Order: sequence, then structure tokens, then C-alpha cells
Amino acid sequence: MTKSEKIKKWVEVVIQTEKNSNSSIICPECEVGKLIIKDEIIEGHPVKIDRYFICDNCGKWNVALMSKIVKDGN
Repeated sequence: MTKSEKIKKWVEVVIQTEKNSNSSIICPECEVGKLIIKDEIIEGHPVKIDRYFICDNCGKWNVALMSKIVKDGN
């Protein structure tokens, strides 16, 4: 798999989790493990989070800057 194909797969992962971070997603690197998704608050930033994607099989990971999802008007 080329580098651009890997990048495209990771972008697809980010898009899949924009509205549902509980999605069950297969790792785009090893295509065996499932991704663990962890959100981390960015200190001092009211509307952005870092979303980490970590494979439970191969350990590969990536991070994306995401907008917080507003729930129940809060």
C-alpha cells in the first residue's frame, strides 16, 4: 500500500468518527486490529479536541484535530 493510500484510509477513519466516536473500525495499517478512540481536551480551546486512534493489535496510531460535538444545547 502506498503512503497516499494509507493517508486516504486514515482520513476515512476520521470522517467515520465525526458524528459517532463509538464506531467499531478496523485498523487501516494492519487491517486486523480494532481502533481504540480516545478524545483529549485541548487546554484553553473551547471547541476543539484531539482524537487519538490507536490499534489494539499493531499499536499504530494517529491523531486528528476535531470539533467538539454539541449535545443537548450545551
